Amino acid sequence: MNPLDNLSRPAVQLLSQEPSLLPSTKTSRVARRDFLKSSAAIGGGLCIAAYIPELAARQLENSPADGSVFAPNAFVRIARDDSVTVIANHSEMGQGIYTSLPMLLNEELEADWSKIKVEAAPVDAAYNHTVFGLQMTGGSTTTPSEWERFRKMGAPLAM
Repeated sequence: MNPLDNLSRPAVQLLSQEPSLLPSTKTSRVARRDFLKSSAAIGGGLCIAAYIPELAARQLENSPADGSVFAPNAFVRIARDDSVTVIANHSEMGQGIYTSLPMLLNEELEADWSKIKVEAAPVDAAYNHTVFGLQMTGGSTTTPSEWERFRKMGAPLAM
């Protein structure tokens, strides 16, 4: 048979006639349980590897050694450059509490609004809800329940 004759034949016919041209059918079988274990271990390792450097950087950033941050209570930090960080003890869920809580504080504090930042509060009893006694967000209660506490925090710190 002349090799040029093969050029006119469709590829399907050629593969069916020549078994050596077929791709190898060797496959590696991995048990589902082994695959899930390996995937979980690799995924967990990647998550930890991504989180550890961020955690280390955040610790250095939030704890200045020279005492340049004045923290009169758990909710307010004032830096030497007059920037104010408000620690919000409720979650922002679309109702604007990351704006309303700093506004309540700033009513009395009278700081430059462009220098106010908001951070989420860590889990601590100091950040418990004034009505329900635990750290929570819900029922559109953030602004009414925190109004007095945030105003009283800002009054003695007025700049």
